[in-house]
Amino acid sequence: MENQVQVFIFIEQNVYSEYQTYLLSKDNADIKYQFVDNPNVYKFIDSVHNLPANNPITPSQTASDIIDFLRNQWAGLFQRFLQEQKRRQEIRDLDQIKSVSGTLRELVKFVTVERKDDDNALQQVLLANHPVFHRFQELTGTPYRVFFTTEEELNRWLVAQNWLPVAERAYEEGSIREWFSNEYEQYIRLTEMIFDEESRLQLYTEDE
Repeated sequence: MENQVQVFIFIEQNVYSEYQTYLLSKDNADIKYQFVDNPNVYKFIDSVHNLPANNPITPSQTASDIIDFLRNQWAGLFQRFLQEQKRRQEIRDLDQIKSVSGTLRELVKFVTVERKDDDNALQQVLLANHPVFHRFQELTGTPYRVFFTTEEELNRWLVAQNWLPVAERAYEEGSIREWFSNEYEQYIRLTEMIFDEESRLQLYTEDE
């Protein structure tokens, strides 16, 4: 029981039926039982019933009943075993994918940092996947993909969404740019300049 091993217990049908009579009369030492010679058999069955686990009892009449029962049980156990083996393999595959993914992520990060300033194709990829687009999309509740390449384009798009530029004199401390929405009574502010000296969007990786 300590190892949680599956146990199959079979009791002859008539004996198990008479066990119910024993439960009602076990305090009567004079009672005679039809299907057992010694009432200690029923005491043993009682002790099995009181075990905390692994004690299912199956009444049976013939050896064929036991064989059929075990065949069905073992078929189920074997199926569960195969499923567990499949899950273990899936977990191993997932761990391997995670490992490869981590390696690729580090490789991409290295290549991106090393070449982002002089590789035009890489710059186009970084621009198309600029993290600021997703952030502005979240903050404005925009249901479509956001894209801009200059500060002017960003301002025109925000104005079209009813986000108006705030006068610089009204900026909160630490703000570089601010926009306010009368519709939502909220504002967006930049605390770091994301545009270069020519007002073009600077390239950033997701980590940056």
